[in-house]
Amino acid sequence: MLMRMKDRLRVALCVILAGVSAGLVGAAMSWGIHVVEAHLSVWLSLVLGIGAGVLWWQVRRRKDSSASQLFDALAQTIAVGAGASLGREQAPRQVAALVARKLWMPPTQRETLAAAAAGAGLAAVYNIPLAGVLYTLEVMPIRRTKRLCVFAIACCGIATLTAWPLLGGGAFYSIPEPQIDQRTILLIAPVIALGMGLGWVFRQGAVRQVSARVQGPWLILSVPVAIAAVLLVAQGLPEVPGNGQLLLDFTFHSPLQWQHGAALVAAKLLLTWLCLRAGAAGGVLTPSLAVGGTAGGVLGTLCGADPLTLALVGAASSLATTQRAPLFAAVMTIELTHPSALVSCLMLAIAIPISLLHARRQSGPTHR
Repeated sequence: MLMRMKDRLRVALCVILAGVSAGLVGAAMSWGIHVVEAHLSVWLSLVLGIGAGVLWWQVRRRKDSSASQLFDALAQTIAVGAGASLGREQAPRQVAALVARKLWMPPTQRETLAAAAAGAGLAAVYNIPLAGVLYTLEVMPIRRTKRLCVFAIACCGIATLTAWPLLGGGAFYSIPEPQIDQRTILLIAPVIALGMGLGWVFRQGAVRQVSARVQGPWLILSVPVAIAAVLLVAQGLPEVPGNGQLLLDFTFHSPLQWQHGAALVAAKLLLTWLCLRAGAAGGVLTPSLAVGGTAGGVLGTLCGADPLTLALVGAASSLATTQRAPLFAAVMTIELTHPSALVSCLMLAIAIPISLLHARRQSGPTHR
Protein backbone atom coordinates (compact mmCIF):
# COMPACT_ATOMS: atom_id res chain seq x y z
CA MET A 1 0.00 0.00 0.00
CA LEU A 2 2.82 2.39 0.91
CA MET A 3 4.70 1.55 -2.30
CA ARG A 4 1.57 2.21 -4.36
CA MET A 5 1.13 5.59 -2.70
CA LYS A 6 4.78 6.46 -3.41
CA ASP A 7 4.33 5.47 -7.05
CA ARG A 8 1.27 7.71 -7.38
CA LEU A 9 3.06 10.63 -5.78
CA ARG A 10 6.01 10.12 -8.12
CA VAL A 11 3.73 10.06 -11.16
CA ALA A 12 1.94 13.20 -9.95
CA LEU A 13 5.25 14.97 -9.45
CA CYS A 14 6.41 13.97 -12.93
CA VAL A 15 3.19 15.31 -14.46
CA ILE A 16 3.66 18.63 -12.64
CA LEU A 17 7.29 18.84 -13.74
CA ALA A 18 6.33 18.04 -17.33
CA GLY A 19 3.72 20.81 -17.32
CA VAL A 20 6.06 23.38 -15.79
CA SER A 21 8.83 22.40 -18.22
CA ALA A 22 6.48 22.70 -21.20
CA GLY A 23 5.40 26.16 -20.06
CA LEU A 24 8.96 27.36 -19.59
CA VAL A 25 10.09 25.89 -22.91
CA GLY A 26 7.16 27.44 -24.78
CA ALA A 27 7.72 30.84 -23.18
CA ALA A 28 11.48 30.76 -23.72
CA MET A 29 11.22 29.85 -27.40
CA SER A 30 8.51 32.43 -28.05
CA TRP A 31 10.62 35.05 -26.30
CA GLY A 32 13.63 34.02 -28.39
CA ILE A 33 11.67 34.49 -31.62
CA HIS A 34 10.46 37.92 -30.47
CA VAL A 35 14.03 38.98 -29.69
CA VAL A 36 15.24 37.91 -33.14
CA GLU A 37 12.30 39.63 -34.89
CA ALA A 38 12.92 42.87 -32.96
CA HIS A 39 16.47 43.15 -34.34
CA LEU A 40 15.84 41.66 -37.77
CA SER A 41 17.37 42.92 -41.01
CA VAL A 42 17.78 41.32 -44.42
CA TRP A 43 21.41 40.45 -43.80
CA LEU A 44 20.72 39.09 -40.32
CA SER A 45 17.91 36.93 -41.76
CA LEU A 46 20.31 35.45 -44.31
CA VAL A 47 22.98 34.80 -41.68
CA LEU A 48 20.42 33.14 -39.42
CA GLY A 49 19.18 31.08 -42.38
CA ILE A 50 22.71 29.85 -43.02
CA GLY A 51 23.07 29.00 -39.32
CA ALA A 52 19.81 27.06 -39.33
CA GLY A 53 20.90 25.21 -42.47
CA VAL A 54 24.19 24.21 -40.85
CA LEU A 55 22.37 22.95 -37.76
CA TRP A 56 19.92 20.85 -39.80
CA TRP A 57 22.73 19.43 -41.93
CA GLN A 58 24.63 18.32 -38.84
CA VAL A 59 21.54 17.08 -36.98
CA ARG A 60 20.33 14.94 -39.88
CA ARG A 61 23.74 13.36 -40.38
CA ARG A 62 23.61 11.84 -36.92
CA LYS A 63 21.45 9.25 -35.25
CA ASP A 64 18.33 10.45 -33.47
CA SER A 65 19.31 11.55 -29.98
CA SER A 66 18.31 14.05 -27.33
CA ALA A 67 21.00 16.46 -28.49
CA SER A 68 19.91 16.24 -32.13
CA GLN A 69 16.29 16.95 -31.17
CA LEU A 70 17.34 19.99 -29.14
CA PHE A 71 19.45 21.38 -31.98
CA ASP A 72 16.64 20.69 -34.43
CA ALA A 73 14.29 22.73 -32.22
CA LEU A 74 16.89 25.50 -32.03
CA ALA A 75 17.18 25.57 -35.81
CA GLN A 76 13.39 25.81 -36.11
CA THR A 77 13.32 28.76 -33.71
CA ILE A 78 16.09 30.52 -35.64
CA ALA A 79 14.45 29.95 -39.03
CA VAL A 80 11.00 31.14 -37.93
CA GLY A 81 12.54 34.18 -36.27
CA ALA A 82 14.42 34.93 -39.49
CA GLY A 83 11.15 35.03 -41.43
CA ALA A 84 10.58 31.48 -42.73
CA SER A 85 6.93 30.85 -43.58
CA LEU A 86 6.47 28.21 -40.88
CA GLY A 87 4.82 27.97 -37.47
CA ARG A 88 6.59 28.42 -34.16
CA GLU A 89 4.70 25.68 -32.30
CA GLN A 90 6.56 22.54 -33.40
CA ALA A 91 9.81 23.26 -31.54
CA PRO A 92 8.20 23.71 -28.08
CA ARG A 93 6.13 20.56 -28.60
CA GLN A 94 9.25 18.64 -29.53
CA VAL A 95 11.35 19.84 -26.59
CA ALA A 96 8.53 19.46 -24.07
CA ALA A 97 8.02 15.84 -25.12
CA LEU A 98 11.77 15.23 -24.92
CA VAL A 99 11.93 16.59 -21.36
CA ALA A 100 8.94 14.47 -20.34
CA ARG A 101 10.66 11.32 -21.60
CA LYS A 102 13.62 12.06 -19.33
CA LEU A 103 11.51 12.12 -16.17
CA TRP A 104 11.50 9.04 -13.97
CA MET A 105 8.26 7.38 -15.04
CA PRO A 106 7.30 3.73 -15.49
CA PRO A 107 8.03 2.74 -19.12
CA THR A 108 4.35 2.03 -19.74
CA GLN A 109 3.46 5.64 -18.88
CA ARG A 110 6.44 7.48 -20.35
CA GLU A 111 5.08 7.91 -23.89
CA THR A 112 1.70 8.90 -22.48
CA LEU A 113 3.32 11.71 -20.53
CA ALA A 114 5.42 12.72 -23.56
CA ALA A 115 2.27 13.06 -25.69
CA ALA A 116 0.59 15.14 -23.01
CA ALA A 117 3.68 17.34 -22.73
CA ALA A 118 3.71 17.91 -26.49
CA GLY A 119 0.17 19.25 -26.32
CA ALA A 120 1.20 21.34 -23.32
CA GLY A 121 4.01 22.93 -25.32
CA LEU A 122 1.47 24.04 -27.92
CA ALA A 123 -0.87 25.28 -25.18
CA ALA A 124 1.86 27.40 -23.60
CA VAL A 125 2.97 29.11 -26.82
CA TYR A 126 -0.49 30.37 -27.80
CA ASN A 127 -2.34 30.34 -24.43
CA ILE A 128 -4.74 27.64 -25.64
CA PRO A 129 -5.03 25.01 -22.87
CA LEU A 130 -8.18 23.28 -24.16
CA ALA A 131 -6.78 23.09 -27.69
CA GLY A 132 -3.58 21.63 -26.24
CA VAL A 133 -5.60 18.87 -24.59
CA LEU A 134 -7.49 18.17 -27.81
CA TYR A 135 -4.27 18.17 -29.81
CA THR A 136 -3.01 15.37 -27.59
CA LEU A 137 -6.27 13.43 -27.81
CA GLU A 138 -7.22 14.05 -31.46
CA VAL A 139 -3.95 14.53 -33.32
CA MET A 140 -1.15 12.71 -31.51
CA PRO A 141 -0.71 9.13 -32.81
CA ILE A 142 -1.14 7.42 -29.45
CA ARG A 143 -3.77 5.21 -27.86
CA ARG A 144 -6.53 7.21 -26.19
CA THR A 145 -6.91 6.27 -22.53
CA LYS A 146 -8.25 7.86 -19.36
CA ARG A 147 -4.68 8.28 -18.15
CA LEU A 148 -3.77 10.20 -21.31
CA CYS A 149 -6.76 12.48 -20.80
CA VAL A 150 -5.82 13.19 -17.17
CA PHE A 151 -2.17 13.78 -18.04
CA ALA A 152 -3.11 16.09 -20.92
CA ILE A 153 -5.51 18.20 -18.84
CA ALA A 154 -2.99 18.56 -16.02
CA CYS A 155 0.02 19.28 -18.24
CA CYS A 156 -1.77 21.79 -20.48
CA GLY A 157 -3.26 23.65 -17.53
CA ILE A 158 0.05 23.84 -15.68
CA ALA A 159 2.01 24.81 -18.81
CA THR A 160 -0.39 27.62 -19.67
CA LEU A 161 -0.27 29.03 -16.14
CA THR A 162 3.52 28.78 -16.11
CA ALA A 163 3.80 30.76 -19.35
CA TRP A 164 1.36 33.52 -18.34
CA PRO A 165 3.89 35.74 -16.49
CA LEU A 166 6.10 35.80 -19.61
CA LEU A 167 3.60 35.64 -22.47
CA GLY A 168 0.44 37.08 -20.93
CA GLY A 169 -2.97 35.53 -20.31
CA GLY A 170 -5.07 37.19 -23.01
CA ALA A 171 -6.15 36.01 -26.44
CA PHE A 172 -3.31 35.63 -28.94
CA TYR A 173 -5.30 37.66 -31.49
CA SER A 174 -7.29 40.79 -30.67
CA ILE A 175 -10.36 40.93 -32.90
CA PRO A 176 -13.36 43.26 -33.25
CA GLU A 177 -16.88 42.08 -32.50
CA PRO A 178 -18.25 39.77 -35.23
CA GLN A 179 -21.45 40.97 -36.93
CA ILE A 180 -23.50 37.95 -37.95
CA ASP A 181 -26.39 38.49 -40.34
CA GLN A 182 -28.47 36.28 -42.63
CA ARG A 183 -26.04 36.57 -45.53
CA THR A 184 -23.17 35.50 -43.30
CA ILE A 185 -25.11 32.44 -42.14
CA LEU A 186 -25.85 31.46 -45.74
CA LEU A 187 -22.17 31.69 -46.65
CA ILE A 188 -20.91 29.45 -43.83
CA ALA A 189 -21.30 26.23 -45.85
CA PRO A 190 -19.43 27.58 -48.91
CA VAL A 191 -16.65 28.93 -46.67
CA ILE A 192 -16.32 25.55 -44.94
CA ALA A 193 -16.01 23.88 -48.34
CA LEU A 194 -13.45 26.48 -49.45
CA GLY A 195 -11.43 26.12 -46.23
CA MET A 196 -11.47 22.34 -46.44
CA GLY A 197 -10.36 22.44 -50.06
CA LEU A 198 -7.47 24.75 -49.28
CA GLY A 199 -6.58 22.63 -46.26
CA TRP A 200 -6.44 19.52 -48.44
CA VAL A 201 -4.25 21.29 -51.01
CA PHE A 202 -2.02 22.63 -48.23
CA ARG A 203 -1.60 19.20 -46.65
CA GLN A 204 -0.93 17.36 -49.91
CA GLY A 205 1.62 19.92 -50.99
CA ALA A 206 3.36 19.95 -47.61
CA VAL A 207 3.67 16.17 -47.54
CA ARG A 208 5.18 16.13 -51.03
CA GLN A 209 7.66 18.88 -50.25
CA VAL A 210 8.83 17.24 -47.03
CA SER A 211 9.33 13.91 -48.81
CA ALA A 212 11.49 15.61 -51.46
CA ARG A 213 13.25 18.14 -49.22
CA VAL A 214 16.87 19.16 -49.67
CA GLN A 215 19.40 17.05 -47.79
CA GLY A 216 23.08 17.23 -46.91
CA PRO A 217 25.36 20.27 -47.22
CA TRP A 218 22.98 21.87 -49.73
CA LEU A 219 20.90 22.89 -46.70
CA ILE A 220 23.45 25.62 -46.00
CA LEU A 221 22.36 27.24 -49.27
CA SER A 222 18.72 26.18 -49.65
CA VAL A 223 17.43 27.44 -46.29
CA PRO A 224 18.72 31.03 -46.62
CA VAL A 225 17.57 31.11 -50.26
CA ALA A 226 14.05 30.14 -49.16
CA ILE A 227 14.10 32.82 -46.46
CA ALA A 228 15.37 35.34 -49.02
CA ALA A 229 12.45 34.43 -51.29
CA VAL A 230 10.01 35.05 -48.43
CA LEU A 231 11.58 38.45 -47.73
CA LEU A 232 11.51 39.33 -51.44
CA VAL A 233 7.79 38.58 -51.72
CA ALA A 234 7.25 40.50 -48.48
CA GLN A 235 8.35 43.68 -50.27
CA GLY A 236 4.99 43.61 -52.04
CA LEU A 237 3.00 41.50 -49.56
CA PRO A 238 4.37 42.35 -46.09
CA GLU A 239 1.92 40.01 -44.34
CA VAL A 240 3.40 36.73 -45.63
CA PRO A 241 6.57 36.19 -43.51
CA GLY A 242 6.57 34.15 -40.34
CA ASN A 243 4.00 31.81 -38.90
CA GLY A 244 0.88 33.51 -40.29
CA GLN A 245 0.23 35.89 -37.40
CA LEU A 246 0.76 38.98 -39.55
CA LEU A 247 -1.57 37.64 -42.22
CA LEU A 248 -4.36 36.75 -39.79
CA ASP A 249 -4.08 40.07 -37.96
CA PHE A 250 -4.40 41.85 -41.29
CA THR A 251 -7.38 39.71 -42.30
CA PHE A 252 -9.20 40.23 -39.00
CA HIS A 253 -8.92 44.02 -39.14
CA SER A 254 -8.86 45.00 -42.83
CA PRO A 255 -11.42 44.31 -45.59
CA LEU A 256 -9.64 42.45 -48.38
CA GLN A 257 -10.21 42.92 -52.08
CA TRP A 258 -10.34 39.56 -53.80
CA GLN A 259 -7.23 40.19 -55.90
CA HIS A 260 -5.16 41.10 -52.86
CA GLY A 261 -6.58 38.23 -50.82
CA ALA A 262 -5.95 35.69 -53.58
CA ALA A 263 -2.36 36.89 -53.87
CA LEU A 264 -1.87 36.53 -50.10
CA VAL A 265 -3.34 33.01 -50.03
CA ALA A 266 -1.25 31.87 -53.00
CA ALA A 267 1.91 33.45 -51.60
CA LYS A 268 1.45 31.89 -48.16
CA LEU A 269 0.83 28.46 -49.64
CA LEU A 270 3.75 28.56 -52.04
CA LEU A 271 6.23 30.07 -49.60
CA THR A 272 5.39 27.53 -46.90
CA TRP A 273 5.91 24.73 -49.42
CA LEU A 274 9.16 26.36 -50.54
CA CYS A 275 10.51 26.48 -46.99
CA LEU A 276 9.62 22.82 -46.45
CA ARG A 277 11.18 21.83 -49.79
CA ALA A 278 14.33 23.76 -48.86
CA GLY A 279 14.75 21.47 -45.85
CA ALA A 280 13.45 23.78 -43.13
CA ALA A 281 11.31 22.27 -40.37
CA GLY A 282 8.57 23.97 -38.40
CA GLY A 283 4.91 24.05 -37.54
CA VAL A 284 2.14 24.09 -40.13
CA LEU A 285 -0.81 24.78 -37.82
CA THR A 286 -0.76 28.57 -38.02
CA PRO A 287 0.13 28.79 -41.74
CA SER A 288 -2.88 26.56 -42.39
CA LEU A 289 -5.07 28.82 -40.23
CA ALA A 290 -3.81 31.87 -42.12
CA VAL A 291 -4.56 30.39 -45.55
CA GLY A 292 -8.12 29.37 -44.68
CA GLY A 293 -8.83 32.49 -42.66
CA THR A 294 -7.72 34.82 -45.44
CA ALA A 295 -9.81 32.97 -48.01
CA GLY A 296 -12.88 33.12 -45.77
CA GLY A 297 -12.41 36.82 -45.14
CA VAL A 298 -12.07 37.55 -48.85
CA LEU A 299 -15.28 35.67 -49.66
CA GLY A 300 -17.09 37.54 -46.90
CA THR A 301 -15.98 40.92 -48.23
CA LEU A 302 -16.75 39.93 -51.82
CA CYS A 303 -20.31 38.87 -50.94
CA GLY A 304 -21.11 41.69 -48.53
CA ALA A 305 -21.17 39.45 -45.44
CA ASP A 306 -19.19 39.68 -42.19
CA PRO A 307 -15.59 38.94 -43.19
CA LEU A 308 -14.46 38.34 -39.60
CA THR A 309 -16.93 35.53 -38.89
CA LEU A 310 -16.19 33.87 -42.20
CA ALA A 311 -12.45 34.27 -41.66
CA LEU A 312 -12.76 32.38 -38.37
CA VAL A 313 -14.82 29.63 -40.02
CA GLY A 314 -12.40 29.39 -42.94
CA ALA A 315 -9.40 29.20 -40.63
CA ALA A 316 -10.92 26.41 -38.55
CA SER A 317 -12.02 24.48 -41.66
CA SER A 318 -8.56 24.59 -43.21
CA LEU A 319 -6.86 23.51 -39.99
CA ALA A 320 -9.43 20.76 -39.44
CA THR A 321 -8.53 19.28 -42.82
CA THR A 322 -4.75 19.57 -42.52
CA GLN A 323 -4.75 17.94 -39.08
CA ARG A 324 -7.82 15.72 -39.57
CA ALA A 325 -9.07 16.98 -36.22
CA PRO A 326 -12.25 19.11 -36.49
CA LEU A 327 -12.86 19.70 -32.79
CA PHE A 328 -9.24 20.61 -32.12
CA ALA A 329 -9.31 23.08 -35.02
CA ALA A 330 -12.50 24.77 -33.83
CA VAL A 331 -11.33 25.05 -30.22
CA MET A 332 -7.90 26.33 -31.24
CA THR A 333 -9.49 29.04 -33.38
CA ILE A 334 -11.83 30.01 -30.54
CA GLU A 335 -9.08 30.14 -27.92
CA LEU A 336 -6.76 32.13 -30.18
CA THR A 337 -9.34 34.85 -30.82
CA HIS A 338 -11.98 34.75 -28.03
CA PRO A 339 -14.88 35.59 -30.38
CA SER A 340 -18.46 36.18 -29.24
CA ALA A 341 -20.40 33.37 -27.58
CA LEU A 342 -22.62 33.10 -30.66
CA VAL A 343 -19.69 32.54 -33.02
CA SER A 344 -18.08 30.09 -30.59
CA CYS A 345 -21.29 28.06 -30.26
CA LEU A 346 -21.77 28.10 -34.02
CA MET A 347 -18.28 26.73 -34.64
CA LEU A 348 -18.64 24.05 -31.97
CA ALA A 349 -22.07 23.05 -33.28
CA ILE A 350 -20.45 22.35 -36.64
CA ALA A 351 -17.24 20.77 -35.33
CA ILE A 352 -18.59 18.40 -32.66
CA PRO A 353 -20.78 16.17 -34.89
CA ILE A 354 -18.10 16.10 -37.60
CA SER A 355 -15.51 15.12 -35.00
CA LEU A 356 -17.74 12.37 -33.63
CA LEU A 357 -18.36 11.03 -37.13
CA HIS A 358 -14.64 11.15 -37.89
CA ALA A 359 -13.82 9.29 -34.66
CA ARG A 360 -16.41 6.61 -35.43
CA ARG A 361 -14.84 5.97 -38.82
CA GLN A 362 -11.42 5.29 -37.34
CA SER A 363 -10.62 1.62 -37.59
CA GLY A 364 -8.24 1.59 -34.62
CA PRO A 365 -7.25 3.46 -31.49
CA THR A 366 -4.75 5.64 -33.35
CA HIS A 367 -4.76 7.47 -36.64
CA ARG A 368 -2.60 9.64 -38.84
